[in-house]
Amino acid sequence: MILFFSVFAFLLVLMHYICFLQSFALSSFLLRLLPLLIACLFIFLLFVVHKYNGFGAAFLHIFVYGWLGFIFLWFCLSMLFMFLKICHLDLPIYLPFVIALLLTFISTWTAFKTPLIKQMEISSEKIKQPVLIAQISDTHLGKNIFPKRFEKALKKMEEYNPDIIVFTGDVFEETQNMQPYIELIKNLNAPCGKYVISGNHEYYGGLAQNKELFKQADLTDLDNKTVQSCGIIINGVSDIPDQDFLNNLKKQEQFSILLKHQPNDFEKLASKIDLMLSGHTHAGQIFPFNYLVALRYKYVKGLHKYGESNLYVNPGTFYWGPSMRLLTNNEITLIKLNEK
Repeated sequence: MILFFSVFAFLLVLMHYICFLQSFALSSFLLRLLPLLIACLFIFLLFVVHKYNGFGAAFLHIFVYGWLGFIFLWFCLSMLFMFLKICHLDLPIYLPFVIALLLTFISTWTAFKTPLIKQMEISSEKIKQPVLIAQISDTHLGKNIFPKRFEKALKKMEEYNPDIIVFTGDVFEETQNMQPYIELIKNLNAPCGKYVISGNHEYYGGLAQNKELFKQADLTDLDNKTVQSCGIIINGVSDIPDQDFLNNLKKQEQFSILLKHQPNDFEKLASKIDLMLSGHTHAGQIFPFNYLVALRYKYVKGLHKYGESNLYVNPGTFYWGPSMRLLTNNEITLIKLNEK
C-alpha cells in the first residue's frame, strides 16, 4: 500500500510539472515550485475528502476529484502538443490548458446527466416466456452521487417494469450514512427478484459492512450462489471468485446467466452459460483512458458473442472518482430475453 501511494504521488507531481511547464512560462524559481505545491495540496485534499463527512463534503469531493480528471486531460493534451512541437507544428503553449478546461466542463455536464436506458434483445430456444432484466452496475453511491440523482435514475428504469433487477458490483462507495440510498433500493419493485454481487469496491470498503447494506436494501446476495427465477437460472460470483463454484458451472436446459463484476474469463466460461453480465470498466469513463483499460480487459463495453454465449459489459450507471464522462455515458441496461 505504501508503495502504491508513493508511485501515485510521484506520478501526480510529474503530471503537474509537465502540464504547467508545457502551458505556462515558469521563469522564476518560486513559480517552478508552484506545480509541486499544487500537487501536494491535491494529495492532502484527497486524504481529507475520504475522512471528512461534514457540511460541504459532497462538493469538496466533486472539486478534488474533478481536479484529478482535469489534470489527466491536461496531461494527455500536453503530451500531444509536445509531439506536435517535435513535428515542427508550433501552437500557442496555453492551448492544452484551455482545451482541457473546456473538456472538463463538457465531461462534467455529461456525467451529471440521468443515465441512459440502453435496450437490447437476446433470443433463445431455452426461453419459454419473455423476461426483462434491468442491469445496474458501478453506482459507487456516496458523497458524489446525491440521493435525488439516484432516485431519478431508478424512477426512469421503473417505467419499463423489469421482471428482474441485478446490481453487478460496486454498489456503495461508502458504508456510513447510506440509509437514503438503501431505502430507494428497498422500494424497487421486481416480481422475480433483486440480486447483487460484490465488486472490487465492496472489498475495499469492507465486505462484511457492504453485505450488511445489501441485506438492509433487501437485495439477494448471489456471491458464489445460484437461484432459479422467472424460468431462468441466475448464477453470481464474488469479485474474488470461488474457483470451485466456477469450475462446477454446467450448461443447463434452462437459460443460464452469470453475474460477474469484472468482464474477464468470458471465453473460458462461455460453454457453461448463456449470458454473462459484467461492469467494472466504466467503458474507460474519460477518453483516452479507455485505451489503458483495453490493455487490461479484452471486452471494455457493450455486447459480445462467443460461441452460443453472450456477454454484456455495462459502462457504469454512474462513475468513480471524477464526476466526469468524456465520450462515454452513464447507463442502465435493459435486456429482454425472448423466445426464439
